[in-house]
Amino acid sequence: MSIPRNKIELILKISITIILLVFLVTKIKPQNIDNTLTNVKLSLLMLSMLLTPLLYLIRAIKWNLLLKCNGINEKFSKVFIALVIGVFYGILTPGKTGELMRVFYIPHEKSKALPTILWEKLTDIFALILLSILSIIIFFNNSILIYSIFLLLFVVVIGIFFIMNERIVNFVFNLLSISKESKGNYLEGMYKILYDKGVMFRAFTLTLLYYTVALIVGAVVLRALDPDINILLTFSLPILILLGNLPITISGLGLREFVAVLCFNVLGEEASIGFLFSILLFSIIIVIPGIVGYILMIINPMSFASKTRL
Repeated sequence: MSIPRNKIELILKISITIILLVFLVTKIKPQNIDNTLTNVKLSLLMLSMLLTPLLYLIRAIKWNLLLKCNGINEKFSKVFIALVIGVFYGILTPGKTGELMRVFYIPHEKSKALPTILWEKLTDIFALILLSILSIIIFFNNSILIYSIFLLLFVVVIGIFFIMNERIVNFVFNLLSISKESKGNYLEGMYKILYDKGVMFRAFTLTLLYYTVALIVGAVVLRALDPDINILLTFSLPILILLGNLPITISGLGLREFVAVLCFNVLGEEASIGFLFSILLFSIIIVIPGIVGYILMIINPMSFASKTRL
């Protein structure tokens, strides 16, 4: 009896995750991790957690901007709640594709809401690629990182072609038995946002503001781990986030930590700090908000979700 493809993919991801984590723990040694954790400054970690809601406020403002561009006017509180619930779904899925579940929490046609989520994520990815390339060129001169980023850029460009090509969209929508009207709404929304230069400029500006705050959070976490560490290592953050989205491990676990250790080694810092830096950042910026999103999902189980067709 053949094993279903999704189970094979899951087994591979679990295997890669375990292999990377075992390799890293063996390389770093548990004692070094324990020593770093013992000396961590909890007050600074708390400060980084207090800054996290600002990140999601900026994201919600950006998404709301894109929603309005596509003719969707919704209460900001609902946009914010849907965004945070999407973080929970994103943790559970490869490449955070689960964040597309946000469309079910916006009471409008999902074919109009979907392009706004895609562009919200695409502006994120392009900002991360730009920041990652600059960080690698200026601070982390490493060929593995360079090749990885440009390979990812190539994949993203191909992905954009697929989600905006009318023939491919037609094929997918027909395969899913989705109406022509919904296909029209989707394509119209994708191009409407793309060609609105004012909206795209503001969306990209908000994205850069988001990552500026994220870098501040990263700097605080670094200082919490070691007050004397090279603060330039903060600029490894966009690289960790970008490569951590590659769907080859469980929620990027192991892959992010591997990249962090690589960056810290390049600047001659302790690998154990790089390992914990990645773990703590993911926990503070993604896991804790994801738990909040799960609670919001239980309290509001699609109570204001879209009842309309795709």
